[in-house]
Amino acid sequence: MNDFIRATPVLIQLFFVYFGAPQVGIMLSPMQAAVLTLTVNAAAYMAEVVRSGLMSVPDGQRLAARALGLNTFQTFRFVVWPQAFRIALPPLMNSVVALTKDTALISVIAVAEVIREAQSIISVTYDPMTYYFIVAVMFFVVTFPLMKMADRLERRIAARGYGG
Repeated sequence: MNDFIRATPVLIQLFFVYFGAPQVGIMLSPMQAAVLTLTVNAAAYMAEVVRSGLMSVPDGQRLAARALGLNTFQTFRFVVWPQAFRIALPPLMNSVVALTKDTALISVIAVAEVIREAQSIISVTYDPMTYYFIVAVMFFVVTFPLMKMADRLERRIAARGYGG
């Protein structure tokens, strides 16, 4: 299922949930469909990032923890997870930035978000360049600090010898 989610566009998933749910007797508001779709999509990508972080921890680390007498839970908590998290954190931040930008797609199912509001204003003013530029600046104001924070975290992790 994870592969299916990652292999299909978010917009198609959004249509599938919003228009398909009533076909099986589930009534969702546009906001509920948007939250459900974006949550499932982001979870699929983030799960893959965490999985790759966990797989990047060498088996020798687990064996060393076992040799020191740590049980499976302690090995994961004190040895594997801290290393995997440091490796997975930068791509997780990138996933958060991508999710933030994906929220623009929910305007197609009539959720009143920034794109939908801009379209309403444009239908009255006939000035798309100005209002789409304003929307772009708004997304930039939200995502740029997230990107900078991710970059700073990545540099801190690399400085401590945990980055690639």
